[in-house]
Amino acid sequence: MDKLIAIQNFIHVVEYKGFSAASTRLYVSASTLSRQVSYLEQQLGVPLINRSTRKLVLTAAGEQFLVEAKRITADVDQLMTARQEEQELVGSLQICYPPRFGVNVLALPLQNFLSQHPKVNCCMRAGNSAEAILSGSSDIVFAQIDLEERSIAREVVYRSKSNFVASKKYLQQHGTPKTLQDLTEHEFLFWAQDLNPSFWQEKGMRQPVKLAGRYSTDDGSLMLQWLRMGLGIARITNYAVANDLEKGVLKIIMPEYEREVAFYAYYPKHSSNIFLIQKLLEYLRGCF
Repeated sequence: MDKLIAIQNFIHVVEYKGFSAASTRLYVSASTLSRQVSYLEQQLGVPLINRSTRKLVLTAAGEQFLVEAKRITADVDQLMTARQEEQELVGSLQICYPPRFGVNVLALPLQNFLSQHPKVNCCMRAGNSAEAILSGSSDIVFAQIDLEERSIAREVVYRSKSNFVASKKYLQQHGTPKTLQDLTEHEFLFWAQDLNPSFWQEKGMRQPVKLAGRYSTDDGSLMLQWLRMGLGIARITNYAVANDLEKGVLKIIMPEYEREVAFYAYYPKHSSNIFLIQKLLEYLRGCF
């Protein structure tokens, strides 16, 4: 049995607070994880986990071993990173991204990165849902979603501003709202991934404003098209509508409600591709 893998999976079992939870996240059977921990216990001659309770509880020896196990795996990661830094970047990346983010923000920096590293390949897939993040099917998922998950690392890679936006056509027909309360009299275009999208609340407001609208999507390109068609008002990131704002097709309304939004890069903490992932994100941070 591979001792290093057994040690790594012991750490995962502790972090996920049980064999079943770790099994689900690691796609390894609970029985295999249990055998690996038993193997470590046999090698060490001491129990690491108290199996007499339903809840996972480490023994005193298990607590001490956990500290050493984390140190060992960190040393191995550092050793591998140092070795990889001496080598040319080689490999493939599966990247999931919001469509407008890919076109307006990611395309050029990614092209430059690939030009500098000709042995790196990249497969791009549009999408940014929580399912894409948790499934582990991509090396990196770029998303505006704020999500926390033990097995997934995340970091802010890009910041933008978002505003309420509408077309001049829509505003000419329906008037220009001046306050959030005014929005209740207008057709609002919703983002499908928003929690409680019908209610809008800003800092300092005692009660949220209830908005109405028949259109909802998680597709940024479709949202932009709806805005151009004059179907309603939406809150959208500035980079996604920059060209339309410049041409005068769309207009920012109520600019006092402008706010900053963060875009995250999500990636599996223990990916076999971790070095290449981190190199790309390091490059992107330098660009943004």
